[in-house]
Amino acid sequence: MISLNAAEAERPTFSEYTDVTIEPVHPMSTYGHRTYYSSGSLDTEEVFTIWLPIYSISAEKQLLGVLSIDMPATFIYDNCCLAYKEGEFVCIVNSDGEMILSGSPQSGDILFSSPIVKKLLAPGHDTFHSFTEDGVLYLKSSFPASYLDWHMIKAAPDASIYSSTDLQLRFLTTTFLLGVLLATVLNSLTLTRLTGPLKKATRYLTKAKGKSGDFSKFQLSDYLGYRQNDELKMLFDSMQEMMDSIQHYTIRQYKMELLQQDTELKMLQAQINPHFIHNTLQCLANNALANNDLAQYDYITALGQMMRYAMEISQTVSSLGEELDYVYRYFTLQKMRFCSIAEFKICPVYPRLFLLPKMTLQPLIENCIYHGGVMKKTDGFIEFTAETEGDFFVLSICDNGQPIAAERALEMQKSFSMQKDWFVERYAQLETASNYRSLALGYYADGIPREHIGINNVFMRLLFHFGADCTIEILANDYGGTTVRLKLPGQPQVSAPDTIYF
Repeated sequence: MISLNAAEAERPTFSEYTDVTIEPVHPMSTYGHRTYYSSGSLDTEEVFTIWLPIYSISAEKQLLGVLSIDMPATFIYDNCCLAYKEGEFVCIVNSDGEMILSGSPQSGDILFSSPIVKKLLAPGHDTFHSFTEDGVLYLKSSFPASYLDWHMIKAAPDASIYSSTDLQLRFLTTTFLLGVLLATVLNSLTLTRLTGPLKKATRYLTKAKGKSGDFSKFQLSDYLGYRQNDELKMLFDSMQEMMDSIQHYTIRQYKMELLQQDTELKMLQAQINPHFIHNTLQCLANNALANNDLAQYDYITALGQMMRYAMEISQTVSSLGEELDYVYRYFTLQKMRFCSIAEFKICPVYPRLFLLPKMTLQPLIENCIYHGGVMKKTDGFIEFTAETEGDFFVLSICDNGQPIAAERALEMQKSFSMQKDWFVERYAQLETASNYRSLALGYYADGIPREHIGINNVFMRLLFHFGADCTIEILANDYGGTTVRLKLPGQPQVSAPDTIYF
């Protein structure tokens, strides 16, 4: 340091032995020394200098000297890649905006003649900062080092940034337009191939619409020769099957019309017999009344009313009052047959206007007579009750005849469960009770004893009328007989007691 007599301003100052200073690029100097490699060309060589302090290791930490190392600027070019595209500019500056290294000195002069660098190096910015001005993107990235305050700056015109994007966009646009053109051509060819046969099929259907009767000589396969094995072939085959089905159903409808005419004729003939029987019974009743045989008159009149009620096939549902009128007359005739003094009790006053399938109660009363043996007992009776339970209407028929065995009752409940499962599986999705009634086709579950077909038929008709919410129970009662309990959804309309017919 003494021998060089270097001015204080020519070297940096140090406070610690760990300090390192890097001087930006400048012309190389010998600092007054003459060395074996000294020449006049040294003044023109560009170098950057690394300054290192030399301290005494003693406690005073005295600065003994300074080591300066000149590194050629070409060192950065040879060892650090400042890659940039044509039209872009990359440089390294210090915090004062002094050029350390430039990829293109001419562009650097233009760059630093403007306030761009000051704007990039303005205080308050983060390590990375960028902005766009006059179609050029400027970016600044700082080097985080305690002994180095350098910044890399890059200027990239928009044309350079988006050149690849523009090329890709043009390529994709061209490819898309070519694809659209190709798809249009292929679609046109496909539509031409498809619409031709479809137009012929349309003309065939138009001609077939004006024809009637036999289509066997007017086949689509003869009118349209389509040989491809694809969806259109399946469509045309289905169309031919449809035409054949139309011909089949036309012939079937014609036969059904003939059958309906024959059936109506037979129904008109069948109506003569019930009318004749009713008139005959009325004559017998009048003769009994003329002979003052009131009991015989009551029996014949009851039979006539029962036959009229049962033979009215147009009526599928009846009120509870009509059903009880019918079973009361049936019970009266059975008393005459068995010479019995059994009673038919109705308690309490029942609602007559509740609708249920016709002939629901008669099979249940018949079971009390034939299986319960009510007519054979001196104090025999059948008791009918009607009551509401929440949203349900409950009908109960009790007798004091023979109680049903527990095993038989279990078998019957099992058969009822089978019936309900069958019904739910097939018809639970139907919307109206009329649909249920129209499907009552006489189902009988497997294993049902022949003597109980009547009660199973009753339950099936209740299912079709009320749906799957109705239930039926058969159990022994406290009278020593059997009780049949029907639980039906719905609320009845209660009528006055004086509407009872008998």
